Amino acid sequence: MKYSSRLFLWAPFVLLLALAVGVSARWYQVANALSAKLDTMNGREVIPGVSLHFASKTVGGFPFRVDAVFKNLELGMIGPHGLITWRAEDFAAHALTYGREKWIFEAAGKQRLSWTTRNGEPKGLPFESGSLHASAVFREAKLDRFDLDLVGFDSAALNAARIQFHARHNPKADRIDVVADVEEIHLSPPLRGLCGEVVDHVKLDGDFSNAAAFAKAITGDAKWQSGFDAWRSQGGRFFLGQSEIACGRSSAFVQGQLGLDAQKRPRGLLTAQLVGLGALGESAEHGPPLGTFAKALLDQPRDPNPAQEGRVTVRAAFRDGISYLGNTPAGTNDPQY
Repeated sequence: MKYSSRLFLWAPFVLLLALAVGVSARWYQVANALSAKLDTMNGREVIPGVSLHFASKTVGGFPFRVDAVFKNLELGMIGPHGLITWRAEDFAAHALTYGREKWIFEAAGKQRLSWTTRNGEPKGLPFESGSLHASAVFREAKLDRFDLDLVGFDSAALNAARIQFHARHNPKADRIDVVADVEEIHLSPPLRGLCGEVVDHVKLDGDFSNAAAFAKAITGDAKWQSGFDAWRSQGGRFFLGQSEIACGRSSAFVQGQLGLDAQKRPRGLLTAQLVGLGALGESAEHGPPLGTFAKALLDQPRDPNPAQEGRVTVRAAFRDGISYLGNTPAGTNDPQY
């Protein structure tokens, strides 16, 4: 056999072997670096205001993916009134060792959300889910998009068939687009209000202006509160698009804009088109006592046109720490953080 023939015979195998060695070396480099970094992060503040703790971890996924699997993972964040924590028995994070920087997250088993109320009282919500998946896409070391999809939320306080949340930096404007959707919410008696036991559907569609104000918080160089401080001082607004809440024979379509005043209280105007206001009143009769805002809503004048029975347009204004329905005070608003 001539030398050139042997070269063509063995060259593909040599190239394949070199590629395998390169991929393996790349995987071990990424996996070892991730494992070491996680060890240094465990039990500490990983970014300003956010802490991480886990009982154990394993790193795998060879050769094209890196997987980090945790037992009893807990994330903590400094909230408006104290520490907020989320704990999961089983948690996993996955990413490819090449291509764009994207992480996939999964949680399973028993989970718990804990927080502190404005009065300093600790609260907790244990829950389970059929599945919980999330993803985060980074661009130039900044979080560019986050998506969450939770199916089968089950707790003593409420159940939901599906919860979705999506946020992204708008590529064409200085905005953060936000979409949230919740299906089939079943409420325990203490949480029931105008809708009664079941809320069929809740959808929120909006965007934050002045996205650049959150730049340091998104890169992990500052606490989230500093991002909202910058956003508020720049006159930032949350623009609510055609959002909806539906329950039984009633529904409301809401749009408008909100910001925060100098005392960090809501400020702005929302307009709602309500259908089936009378049915809301019937549901409320079987629930716990209504709050001031809900009572004022039910007292709104209906459209006198018989063809529009049960329909009403409501304008809710928020200014100087007071909520108004039309010109009628309907409650007070505290600082949000």
